[in-house]
Amino acid sequence: MQASIEPAKAPRRHGRGPARSRAPRALDALGDRHRRSILEILGHGPLSVGDIAERLPISRPAVSRHLRLLKEARLVTVRVEATRHIFELNAAGAREVQAYLSRLWGLVGARFTLYANNRGRGDKAGTGASPKTPPRDTPRSERKDHSR
Repeated sequence: MQASIEPAKAPRRHGRGPARSRAPRALDALGDRHRRSILEILGHGPLSVGDIAERLPISRPAVSRHLRLLKEARLVTVRVEATRHIFELNAAGAREVQAYLSRLWGLVGARFTLYANNRGRGDKAGTGASPKTPPRDTPRSERKDHSR
């Protein structure tokens, strides 16, 4: 008997449906190399849009667009000082991504454990094939059951 792994049910929030992780949006934001570079730059401390743009090979408007997407993904926060917008990393957003990846890694680990446990029980290479079932490459004439 093979155990199944079911994804954990999302907690309900006062009748508004399951809680949704913001991590997928953050992962989408991390898909761009310039946005990853911006996060690495902000890892050294808060900076203005202009200061970030000076460190990248893209225009200031492009940096602003990337920062807007990172803000929407909750990976950065912004505060206004006079006429400057100062951006910094958002620890809460990073924790959401980390929690999402930890859950995913736990599922992968559980699947690997099932695979490893089933390999030693006559399961050919963990494929779910019974030891009594002839391999598909066995000629039909050598199979006991010719129905296939």
